[in-house]
Amino acid sequence: MVLMSAVAFAYMHIVFRNWIAIVLAGLGGVLFASRYAQTRSLFTSCFEHALYGCWIFTVGLGRWFIYRAHGPTLDLSLVKTKLMLLL
Repeated sequence: MVLMSAVAFAYMHIVFRNWIAIVLAGLGGVLFASRYAQTRSLFTSCFEHALYGCWIFTVGLGRWFIYRAHGPTLDLSLVKTKLMLLL
């Protein structure tokens, strides 16, 4: 369940159109889902998400979490092709 939650959380960050945001969000998703599994508190997971979100921008990684960030982009047509092959 934690892994599925992390994948869903990472997928929601696809709007930033770069693979770095998706990978970092996936790692964060594992952390947040694990915390939720421990505490059963959505507030705790949301608060932790806010803290890490602020930290990401503080250390300079926030540029990867801004819409249409400059840097390595994710080719969405390639993702669609791979998803079609899995189905």
